[in-house]
Amino acid sequence: MQRPPTSVARAAVGYTYNLRSWTALSHFNGCGLRPELWLVLRYLVSGKELAGRIGTILLTLGLVAHYFALLERSRGLHTVPYHDLYGSMSLFGWLLALTYLGLETYHRSAP
Repeated sequence: MQRPPTSVARAAVGYTYNLRSWTALSHFNGCGLRPELWLVLRYLVSGKELAGRIGTILLTLGLVAHYFALLERSRGLHTVPYHDLYGSMSLFGWLLALTYLGLETYHRSAP
């Protein structure tokens, strides 16, 4: 007869599910960067400011979602995000998007 799982095992299974849902959100975030890219390219080609603003908003939302995905993954694995290759590339992409957003903000406010 099998023993029922302990509360620690049940908590681990629930936490793994939670980690997977945030990882799925992170993958959705990767798909969310594509519309942002097309909107920014449209802004560069046509000069329509609305497309650029919507692209920046989408990038900001994706950056926030990616941050929470990195945070949840770090908590789930009890390690830093750059411990393995997947985490390193994810953190690099997040920092790249953050740098782009910072440069865009800086150059819009420049005289």
